[in-house]
Amino acid sequence: MAIRPAKHKLPTIKAPSHAREVYDRQTRRMTAGLKTAADVRNSSFWKKVRLTFISRNPLCANPHGWHDGFCPAAQEVHHKISIQEAPELAYKHDNLMSLCRKCHAKFSQEERK
Repeated sequence: MAIRPAKHKLPTIKAPSHAREVYDRQTRRMTAGLKTAADVRNSSFWKKVRLTFISRNPLCANPHGWHDGFCPAAQEVHHKISIQEAPELAYKHDNLMSLCRKCHAKFSQEERK
């Protein structure tokens, strides 16, 4: 009779699940604008607007020229006036700008200052 090897499960190491929940709860309690922005970004309508906008504006539209002489493809959509300041402009194409990831990170960093 054949002996089956024992099935051992390796322990999984996870970060505490409550850490992210506490952070989200605290920040969303501090400002309602963050919750509104998260709701917009997670909506299916925003995902459609984002895809449509990037397909119509496929290149990075950075006016500051952080590209080292070439124009990369856009992967992100940036709100000129943030969702927290004007949630009614969240889906307006006039308020959107297509950017590469590098430029979007720099724009977001400047806005946080």
